[in-house]
Amino acid sequence: MNELIHPFCALIAFAGLIYKLGHLRLRTPDPAVIALCLVFAFSGLSFAMSTPVVWLATTQLFGVPNIASLISDVCVVLLVTSELVLLLVWTRRPKDALRASARLLIVRAIVVGVLITLFFMLDPVNEQSTDFFVYYAHSPYCAAYLLIYIAVDTVSAIRISHLCWQFARSAGRYWLAAGLRLVAIGSWTTLGYCVIRTADVIGYHLGLDMHGAEPIALLCGAVGAAAKLVGWTLPGWAPMLGTARRRLRQYRAYRGLTPLWRPLATAAPQVAMVTPSGTLLSTLTLADIEFRLYRRVIEIRDSYLYLAQFCLPGVLADATARHRAAGLTGEELAAAIEADQLRAALAAHRRAEPAPDPADLGSPPAATTMADETSWLLRVSRSFA
Repeated sequence: MNELIHPFCALIAFAGLIYKLGHLRLRTPDPAVIALCLVFAFSGLSFAMSTPVVWLATTQLFGVPNIASLISDVCVVLLVTSELVLLLVWTRRPKDALRASARLLIVRAIVVGVLITLFFMLDPVNEQSTDFFVYYAHSPYCAAYLLIYIAVDTVSAIRISHLCWQFARSAGRYWLAAGLRLVAIGSWTTLGYCVIRTADVIGYHLGLDMHGAEPIALLCGAVGAAAKLVGWTLPGWAPMLGTARRRLRQYRAYRGLTPLWRPLATAAPQVAMVTPSGTLLSTLTLADIEFRLYRRVIEIRDSYLYLAQFCLPGVLADATARHRAAGLTGEELAAAIEADQLRAALAAHRRAEPAPDPADLGSPPAATTMADETSWLLRVSRSFA
């Protein structure tokens, strides 16, 4: 499990770190951005150190068995501390946040010092990259180390979850609020890891074999931490997905109008900003798609005005009777009629035969927005094609 989940989570964390470091270069250092960078940095390091191959490589580098466990745990303590500092900066006045953060950092520095001391008193000489705490559960130093570490994790998870839910109600931005709620859920999930780690200590003294619970502990820790990572990064990338979806919808609409726009723009080239082209680049590019879609709708409507002089009165009655007989009703009927009028007007234009008594060309439903107008013309375009 560690070989798969932890490297993936480490990549997410370091990607978030690189993204946020770019923000630090663009503006005056913001305490919240600095805290968030530390969240990603410590999260990435903790996941990296928990990966067996990195665990063993770290032992070889420092010459201390299981030193990766200590580094990973210290990173987790600093991670949850950074998360709390970030939330304090967001939810309190600057002076209050500074005082609370200073007190928190002093306490967590003492905790880190105690963990380092207990680790070296434990002297874990046997390399255990997958079940370190279960293997050393018999040691009183391991029990003290683990209970302090779990106490810090538990208190932090509850506090982080409370602050996230509290701040999410007043965040004002949808994706920020969603991300905070996901961080809160991830924090509660990590409590499963804390419960099982506490059970490791108690289980040993009761004569229980806790190896079977190890995968559950790792899963709770990994899933909870991954959920928090996604939550912290969500406000950055989720809006981009919304923009991408909107651009794709606009592109599909732009392409969907092509069967209607091309013959109209060819018949009335004076209304087209861009001469109809069949090049691959013009077909596939998404550049300025919102503006291009807007221009395409306007050019179609301008072509309607030009072709109205070629619209014969009898076409409307014939098209209405034919399509009603085929069972069309409502907007489908209106779109089919309008498409027939356009085809007849284009044919008359090619023959250079203006109608002696031109009829109205098309009568779309009441369109109050560009989206409504585009939707209607797409319906006409399908009928026309």
